[in-house]
Amino acid sequence: MNMNIILVPFNWSRILPANKKMVIFSKVFINKDVELPYFERCVSVHKDMTIECRYLNKIINNYSILNQSNMRELNNIQNLIYNFDLANMCSGVKIPEEDRKYLTKTTYKDTSDSFRHVNCSLILNTTVSNPIDLKAINKNKKPKSCTFCKKILNLIKEKKSSSPRLKRIHIQVTPSKKLKLKALHNCNKLNIEIQNKLSKILIEFKELKIKFRSLEYDTIVEKLIKNNTPPNHLLLIKEIFAAAEKKGP
Repeated sequence: MNMNIILVPFNWSRILPANKKMVIFSKVFINKDVELPYFERCVSVHKDMTIECRYLNKIINNYSILNQSNMRELNNIQNLIYNFDLANMCSGVKIPEEDRKYLTKTTYKDTSDSFRHVNCSLILNTTVSNPIDLKAINKNKKPKSCTFCKKILNLIKEKKSSSPRLKRIHIQVTPSKKLKLKALHNCNKLNIEIQNKLSKILIEFKELKIKFRSLEYDTIVEKLIKNNTPPNHLLLIKEIFAAAEKKGP
């Protein structure tokens, strides 16, 4: 059959794959969030005249919903495409990011960033039975969800209402007299420990001072000479000792 004689809606396109085993009639949309094109609605006619209708890459098996049964005639295929184009489809549901933690395994995300139930009917009903009847086209169609997809929102509401809410409780506690006495005792104990440590440090400092004073000048110079100290360094050290022995006015 010559598929080129089939008329398609203005926003549909005809695709012939390289293997030429089928003809694909598709309605392409662009996802605004990711700016990528995708097949919103697609009708694939195989060489053996078997037909697949897909919506967002999901197969619709019940062609009777599209008011067509005999797919062996080109006119019926054309009517199928027009009916599919004008059909009211389930729009799924939009779920905010903060509520997605309540989703279950029966929910999936489609290519249009909407969430659907695994049993989503995809197609709700057909708008027209005859594509020539342009008066039947509803230009102000509002997106609707099927019963299964609406259950997703109801389930989220139930889970949110049943989840425990944590409340912050501010308690002002004044310390008792016993606690105050205990804190004062610890403070006094700490002061005593600090004073004892300071006393030990002062004693050690005095002992070191006495040891340094006991070192004689000649002994120091003798040790420096044995260690092969350079003459200029030795002279500088002698001058330092001489200056240290001088008392101020």
